[in-house]
Amino acid sequence: MYIDVSNLPRQCQLENGKTMKKTIVLSHPKLAESAVQSFLLEGLNWLDAGVNIIKLDQKLLRSTLSLAEQRELILNSAEVFLQFPLYWYSAPASLAQWQEELFTDKFVHDLQEKNKVQPATLAAVISMADKSADFGAGARIGRTISELLSPFQAFAEKVGFSYRKPFIIEQFNYQTPKQQERTLIEYLMYIADADASFEQRSEWLLAQLTKIEQTANSAILRDYLQQQLDEYRLLDATLGEIKNDRE
Repeated sequence: MYIDVSNLPRQCQLENGKTMKKTIVLSHPKLAESAVQSFLLEGLNWLDAGVNIIKLDQKLLRSTLSLAEQRELILNSAEVFLQFPLYWYSAPASLAQWQEELFTDKFVHDLQEKNKVQPATLAAVISMADKSADFGAGARIGRTISELLSPFQAFAEKVGFSYRKPFIIEQFNYQTPKQQERTLIEYLMYIADADASFEQRSEWLLAQLTKIEQTANSAILRDYLQQQLDEYRLLDATLGEIKNDRE
């Protein structure tokens, strides 16, 4: 189950921050109106591992988390996800404000020293109204997504984080329910670090199927997970046959 740290007592936030390994920094000026963000947040309940969530825009309005508490969360995270919609090819203003307030020279130094011993990762989860095919040289938008997100890669290198390939969600509101289910599964795999290989994906899908069967949850989701698992196994077997033929 995910943990929304903005709603926890401050003492509990600090204690959980020392034990949790992933933190999502969510920046969205109209979070309650966002179908994709609501869908993703609800989906995080399926993850076995706890995930800290800092909702920046709510934090700015309610000031429930001190800067010291947020720094404690970041310092004790093995992976930090910056999750936001791409507005005018950039992140919402609250994310830039958060970076400016939180990452003082002293905190950057603390992160650099910590990452020398226990390297952490920075990742980005981006939702956008455009298609990925619209980006790049010769396309409608003459810049790649990687170019637009390069300031975050530079930021990661500055504080000693490794930088992970971003997870892109395109045109969520135009996706069919089946496509949205696939988006959610791939997002959860990304957050769980279970997307690096066919074997990892298959193991993760099988674990989720087992959990659903034990808790008698949604038959629709179970069937979809089973379908995805079968597809990954078939593709893995096909690729194995091609490799053997070439050898």
